[in-house]
Amino acid sequence: MNSQAMYLPSEILFRVFKEISREQQPVLQIVCKSWYYPARQICFSSLHLKDKCDVSKLIYSLQSAGQLVKSLKLDKHTKLNQHDMIRLIRACPQLGELCIYNLASYFEWLFTEHVPLPRLKRLALMGRVSWRSNETNACYYRVAHQYRDQLENLEIILACSPVFGQEFGGIMNYLASFGNLRDLFILSGSRNVCVYFDQLLNHCRGLERLKIDLGHPLVDPNNTNHLSFQLYPTMRSIDIFLTKFSLPYFRYMMHRFVNLSEMHVRMNQSRMDWIADKKDIVSFMKREYIPFIKQLSHSSLVIKMQDASCIADAMAEFTCNDAASTVDASFEIHDGRHQRTEISLDKKRNNSTIAHYLFMRDFSSSESTELPFLKHLVTYGSQIKKLAINMSSLMSRSIDLGLILKECGSVKELQLDLARMWELYCSWDDQMKVFQSRSNLTVTTINDNVINDHLVRLQLSRAMITPGLINKMSRHIPNLRYLNLFNCTFFMEDGNTTEFDMSNLDLKMLVMDVKSFYHLPHTCFKISSAGGGNEKGEYYLLDAALNSFEKVTSTDRVVNIELRVHSIETLQVHVGKYSRKQQIQEYIF
Repeated sequence: MNSQAMYLPSEILFRVFKEISREQQPVLQIVCKSWYYPARQICFSSLHLKDKCDVSKLIYSLQSAGQLVKSLKLDKHTKLNQHDMIRLIRACPQLGELCIYNLASYFEWLFTEHVPLPRLKRLALMGRVSWRSNETNACYYRVAHQYRDQLENLEIILACSPVFGQEFGGIMNYLASFGNLRDLFILSGSRNVCVYFDQLLNHCRGLERLKIDLGHPLVDPNNTNHLSFQLYPTMRSIDIFLTKFSLPYFRYMMHRFVNLSEMHVRMNQSRMDWIADKKDIVSFMKREYIPFIKQLSHSSLVIKMQDASCIADAMAEFTCNDAASTVDASFEIHDGRHQRTEISLDKKRNNSTIAHYLFMRDFSSSESTELPFLKHLVTYGSQIKKLAINMSSLMSRSIDLGLILKECGSVKELQLDLARMWELYCSWDDQMKVFQSRSNLTVTTINDNVINDHLVRLQLSRAMITPGLINKMSRHIPNLRYLNLFNCTFFMEDGNTTEFDMSNLDLKMLVMDVKSFYHLPHTCFKISSAGGGNEKGEYYLLDAALNSFEKVTSTDRVVNIELRVHSIETLQVHVGKYSRKQQIQEYIF
C-alpha cells in the first residue's frame, strides 16, 4: 500500500483527507509518509480554537506549520489569556480570515497589540451578536479600522453605533477609510441615523457585493438634487431590504449596476401604497424589471403584505412570461380573519423559477370564494415541474386533483397537504381516546382523454383515501412511480375487504404510514401484483397492541385492505401512533 500511495498526486490525497475526520488523519499519515505534506495542508489550513483545545501545544505546533494557516476561528475559551492569544495570532503570518468570539476583552487585546497581518481579508464576530453589546461592537469596529488597508470583507452589525460618530466622524467616513473593501454587509440600524443608499455607494466606490437590511431611503430628502446616476461597474451582487415597492430605488440600481449578476430584493408593502402605485408597478414589472432580471444569473424578489392584495394575481403574469422556462411552485393557504399575502420568486439564468406564495384569507364569509392559487395554475401551470400545495388550516375546502392534472400537464412531482379537521371516533380499547383527522380530496370528473403522463412522484398528506380516488389516479397518472401516503385515512368497508385498484401502475416505491388503523386491534393488508403474468400476493399484519407491522404467511383472517398493483419494487411502512416514535420498515418484492 505504501509504494502505491507514493505515486498518488497530492490533489487526490488532499480530497481523500478532506473526507476523513481529524481524529483519523494521523493514523493515515503513519500508514504512508508521503501523505504527510498534503495532510498538513488540510489540518492547518483552517483552525478552530475551542474550549477543550490545549493552546500551548497548538502554539508549539504552529512554529513549523503556521505558514499554512489561512483561517483562524477563536471561540470562547476559559483559559485563553492575552499573551497566548497574541502569540497564537502572530504564529499565523499568512492569515486571511480571522473570526473572534464576541467578547470585548478579546478585541481589546488585539487592538492594544495591533498584530501585523498583511494578508488579512476578513475580520468577523463569532457567536450571538446583539445590538445591546455596545462595548463589544465598538471594540470590533476599532480593530477593523486598524486593518482598513487590508480588509476586503466587512460586517456592520449596527449602523447607528455611537462609536462611529464619537471616534470616526460618522459611519460614512468610517466606511470611506476602507480603500480595498469588496464585500459589505450592514445588518441593522436605526431611523435616527440614516444610511442613504446613494451616499453609501459614493463613499464605497469599489464594492462587488453588498447586503443591506436597513430599509433606509435612497437619498437624503433634504439633498435630493445631488442624486448620482454615475455608472458603478464593480457591483456584482446586491441584496437589499425595502420598506415599500420603490420604483426610484429599482430604476436607480438597474441604471448604475451595469455588470450586475445577482439581485435580491426583500420588501414589505402596505395596501395603501399598492393601491396608489398599482398601475405604475404592473407596467414597470412587465416592461423593465422582467427584461432586466433575464440578463442576471440569479435574482429573487420577496414581498410581504398585511392584506389580501391582488398583487399576487399580478405576479402570476410575471412568474413565467417565457414559454421555455420551468417553475417549481408551492402554495400555502390558510383561513383567518387577519388577511396576509407573501410572495417569493427566485429566478435563475437556466430559465428556472422557484415560486412560493402564502395566502391567508377569510374563507368562512363566502363558500364561493375562489382558492387564490387557481389563477396561477391556469396562467403558468403548463410550465410547472414541481408543485406543492399546503392547506394547513381548519377550512372545509378541498383540493381539486382533477384540475391540477389538467392545468399542470408537465408536472413531475406533486405534493398535496390537506386541511386537518379533528374528530373523536370509537377505539377498540375503551381506555384510549383517539382523534383522527377527517379530510377529503375532491376529484372532479376527468375526461378520459386528459392523461398526465409526466407525473412520477405523488405525495398525499392527511387525505381521505377511497377506492375511487386510487382508481382514478392509476388511470390518469399512468407513469406514476413513487406514491407517498402520510397521515391519510383509508376508507374501509365493515367486515369486508376494501380493494384499492392500482393495477395500471408499475411502482418503484409505495410509502405509507398506518397511523389511522390503530383504532382496530388488528389490520390485515394484502399487496397483490400481476406483473409478468403471474399474480403474487403478500400479507402484512398490523398489531395495534404490540405496535408492530410484520409480513405474515397466508392467513384465514379477513383482509381489511388489499392494494392491487401491476408491479412494485419496495414497500416502506411507517409504524407508530406518534410521529416522534415512528419506525420505518422496508420490504423488497
